[in-house]
Amino acid sequence: MNRLADRGLVVMVAGLDVTFDGQPFEPLPALMALAERVDKLTAICAICGEDAVFHVRIDPPTARPGDMVADHIGGTDKYQARCRRHVTAEATA
Repeated sequence: MNRLADRGLVVMVAGLDVTFDGQPFEPLPALMALAERVDKLTAICAICGEDAVFHVRIDPPTARPGDMVADHIGGTDKYQARCRRHVTAEATA
């Protein structure tokens, strides 16, 4: 990223910066540290409708933590956006 930016190119990156269990989701945090500008967007909390910067897994996969398998990929059938107040609340699927 730095090489491209040093050549005058505009580099835009999008993605999640935190995992469903609240851990940094690399490489986004590292890229954010190098960025000149960061626009952090929010979703809508599935519980109350407020801004949501977190997400929770509502359909836990059968794989071990850390395994990257297809079960970890999904949409609203497996994950919900949550605000800080509801990030620890039980899923209401």
